[in-house]
Amino acid sequence: YNLAIYLRTSYTDYEGIARERAEFPDFMDANFRDNVKKHYEPTLNIIKNHHSLLAFDMDQRWLFDLDWNGFKRFGIPRIGEAGIKYLPTYLESKYKDISELNILWKKSYGAFSDVINDEEIIKNGVFMDIDEKPWRVDIVEYTLWTINDFLSDLKSYIRTIAHYILINYTTELQEVVNFPISTKDNSGIDFISPV
Repeated sequence: YNLAIYLRTSYTDYEGIARERAEFPDFMDANFRDNVKKHYEPTLNIIKNHHSLLAFDMDQRWLFDLDWNGFKRFGIPRIGEAGIKYLPTYLESKYKDISELNILWKKSYGAFSDVINDEEIIKNGVFMDIDEKPWRVDIVEYTLWTINDFLSDLKSYIRTIAHYILINYTTELQEVVNFPISTKDNSGIDFISPV
């Protein structure tokens, strides 16, 4: 009947996930990724031969507190333990040479791994306010990259079961965007649904 179904998902639906992690998922956590895939599997197996499904809305999350009125801009990244551990790998891939990062961040690290031991940036396993610090842009970019990396992984998995499904997320504010906004193979989405 030319019917198209558009499924909206929510990370708060998963059993055993703490409220904090439901609102601010640790996208680099392998267990979280596996649980998300298990969550989708029954639905995917039902609809894989029914091409009426148009898209999955991935309920993308912004890893910062957010003022929906837009009056405040929060600067504490809500990146989980696995995301924090992966940060040096991301920075090394981006900058290659620690001296380049030191110049930009006004630091004197001996290795990229020193970043997660810098209490001006991460203290007691939690990011500090990035405010107007020299590392603000890199950290914001990293939070967006973790989301895209997660969505790319999930999209690949979904397409092994139902290859025709489009992947998207809904966004209400300009700053709540994916990185990169692209339909290239490295992107975790096919389109964005602005509200």
